[in-house]
Amino acid sequence: MTTPPPVQVPAGARLVSHGPFPPPSFDVSEGGTLYIWDDNDNKIALVTSVGSSDANRNINLADMPNVANALNNKHQYRVYYVPMSAATTLPSPLGQ
Repeated sequence: MTTPPPVQVPAGARLVSHGPFPPPSFDVSEGGTLYIWDDNDNKIALVTSVGSSDANRNINLADMPNVANALNNKHQYRVYYVPMSAATTLPSPLGQ
């Protein structure tokens, strides 16, 4: 049995926040996918989505229990955002 490749941040993803947990809040233009990169572990910590109801709204990861519970409060994070409209047109993943 082979191990699947690690999840990577898509090359067209936009950095929307970075810093210690919880990283600063940020705005999204539409629903999409968030890729949360753990700088301490040098890997994706979590991939989650924001719905279309979150469009044009400020997103605070500390207010999202599924995200807050999955992250280490002693680590530094980078949050990348891919809007739904761009998800099918992104180039290959970023090399981290």
